[in-house]
Amino acid sequence: MLAGYAALPVGQPGIQRAPMHARDGERMRINLSLELPAEPEAVAERLRDPQIMRAIARPLLDFRSLEPGGFPERWEGGPHRVTLMLGSVLPIGTQVIDLDWPETGREGVHLQRDDGRGLGGLLRIQHRMAVAPGPQGTTFRDRLDVHGPLAALLWLPLWAVWQWRGRRFEKLAWHW
Repeated sequence: MLAGYAALPVGQPGIQRAPMHARDGERMRINLSLELPAEPEAVAERLRDPQIMRAIARPLLDFRSLEPGGFPERWEGGPHRVTLMLGSVLPIGTQVIDLDWPETGREGVHLQRDDGRGLGGLLRIQHRMAVAPGPQGTTFRDRLDVHGPLAALLWLPLWAVWQWRGRRFEKLAWHW
């Protein structure tokens, strides 16, 4: 089992339909579990590419870097300020992406953490992506926890975005 992912469902390839979320007051959670047709090392490496993050979200959302020099070629960790765009035209918020890659102690298992936050102070984000060897190449788990007074209002739009992300991951993984 992937650390921190024991409650996520494993099963048929594709987006796991239930349980997809948990809500309690000012916290909202969305879970996604996929089987991807790519090697775990290739998937883990792609997660370090800011352009993959953008490709997975488009055309629903996009990210614009607020840092001098724009996005790095490869995420190396630490905070990175971005503007979140609806489509590629309407700015809807500013956030910090704050990535790290903790050791899992298991061969072939990779974990990426984002403990970012909205710069308006209304949201705190905990985003975890885990990659492990799976029956079709890679088992990929994606969990988003959003904390703050707007969490309940954002549940449905973020759930829809996570469905989109899942489909985009499945499509792009064929080329990794």
